[in-house]
Order: sequence, then structure tokens, then C-alpha cells
Amino acid sequence: MVPPSRSDLVAQVVADVEAAGLTCSPTPSLAQSIVFEWLDGSVGVLTFDQALSGASAGEGWVRSYCAAP
Repeated sequence: MVPPSRSDLVAQVVADVEAAGLTCSPTPSLAQSIVFEWLDGSVGVLTFDQALSGASAGEGWVRSYCAAP
């Protein structure tokens, strides 16, 4: 599946995570938190394992990898 364009909601969640002190990047990396977008357009912050499981199951897309700077 090809993910849709990054939504405003994704951008807001990334901004919230970065405001909490983490640095986010769309480049794949090990991370403390993952911004994940489900097929229905909802967005949340998951652990690396949860995001990997969701992406593997076709439930949505990893949008950003976030870790302490």
C-alpha cells in the first residue's frame, strides 16, 4: 500500500511529540515513539513494536520516528 500524503493531523501530533522533548524524523530508525496513521485517518503515538505490528498487518503507516536527541 502507498500511504496518502502526510495530513495536518500527523503534523500536529509530530509537533506535540517534539514539544515534549523528542526529535522526530520520517527516516526509519530505532525510536522511543512512533507517530502512526491508521487507515481511517486517525493518528497516534505508539511504541516501536506496536507500530511494526500495525504496519505489518496493513493497519496503517509509520509517519515519524521519534527519539530523545
